[in-house]
Amino acid sequence: MTPKAHKLTAADRAELCRRVDLPALLTAAGVAVRRNGASFRCALRDEKTPSCHLYPPGVGRKGADGWTLKDYGDGWGGDALAYLVDKQGLAFVDAVAELCRVTGWTPAGWDQGRPAGSAPPRVPCPAPPPTRASAGPTITMTPEAQRDAARAFVSALLDLVPAAGLHGEDFLALRGCFPVGGAVGCWVLPAEACKPLAARLAAGPEADLLTRAGLLKPAADGKPPRLPWWDRVAVLGCKDEAGRLTYLLGRRLDWTEGDRWGKYMNQATAGGTVRWPFNLCALYQAAGRRRWPVEPDQTKAGEVLLVEGPLDALGAACLGWPAVALLTRLQAHDYADHDGAAARMLEAHLPALRDVRRVLVVPDADPGTKGEEGEAMAARLAAWLRFAGVRAGVARLVDLCPNAPAGCKDLADLSKAIAPPF
Repeated sequence: MTPKAHKLTAADRAELCRRVDLPALLTAAGVAVRRNGASFRCALRDEKTPSCHLYPPGVGRKGADGWTLKDYGDGWGGDALAYLVDKQGLAFVDAVAELCRVTGWTPAGWDQGRPAGSAPPRVPCPAPPPTRASAGPTITMTPEAQRDAARAFVSALLDLVPAAGLHGEDFLALRGCFPVGGAVGCWVLPAEACKPLAARLAAGPEADLLTRAGLLKPAADGKPPRLPWWDRVAVLGCKDEAGRLTYLLGRRLDWTEGDRWGKYMNQATAGGTVRWPFNLCALYQAAGRRRWPVEPDQTKAGEVLLVEGPLDALGAACLGWPAVALLTRLQAHDYADHDGAAARMLEAHLPALRDVRRVLVVPDADPGTKGEEGEAMAARLAAWLRFAGVRAGVARLVDLCPNAPAGCKDLADLSKAIAPPF
């Protein structure tokens, strides 16, 4: 029979509201959430300018209560539990049960006495809003043309620097990522070869194709044609679902923390090119749609990891996980962040993502605020995937490998630390 009463201490309530990812919960209910300094803003009703402020645990006057909201439009305020009761219309008992479900944590004794087999109603999760048009250029270059451009670039690079592929394999091995016999393309472009390669490409028959593909910058401001990459770079090849080279990105080998130019230089998109997730063939292998030279661990074969960088994806493969890198900071959808680049890269591949047993979004284990923001963005991307019918969740590095050596920030670090030597 239904219990007569439930006790929830103030401390347990605050802990539940601290553990829940309230931005993801709001997003799941169709509420657009946007960062606003240390807090967020959202619209709980139809209004042009969002008037509700969403405060993370420890932020705002009620920070000790976990995630809290204050709607300055109508004066309402409360914690995550109050949101489910007041705004979603759940009974108090069901609201607590919903928070227990989404956080994976239940206060001691709370669920004692609930009728066997009963379950609280789920918070409604409508289908995601339609994707907004990208602020970037309209895609005008066909994938076939883009593949031709990538092959032309690599062919010219190998002609100029014959050992580029061998150096690329050495770089991957040094980072703990094995070269897998052509399944992963990596070529090291020396800094002194950048200008000669640009000149060769600009004088060749594919100059216009390479320019439209973003692999050659045209002459401008008195400067000759040049490459997207200007110093010592490991050029990594992104492949489409059939394993064909389609897109290139550069990982600067002399990058240091704080360098304002960034570690990765993605192939430009001014010509309307398509950015594919890195290691995309691993997803299609895990979905049973094609073979890939890297065989995943059988205990992990039905899982796909979504990670931040290509080396993380290759490190995951060394550890037995099929993994895809999004070539951008992990983000959710247009209505939940500024550009939704990660979701747009995944939208075409949702059928394959639905075919796998589980998708885990894995943020880097960065310290402090950067790490917290990475986990929050990963949660929102996982929420978007769940809207789309994908069995998705978030996994931290420690969740995947509880015995990870100290100092490992991502899967590439973990692979380098524990993967067998080559």
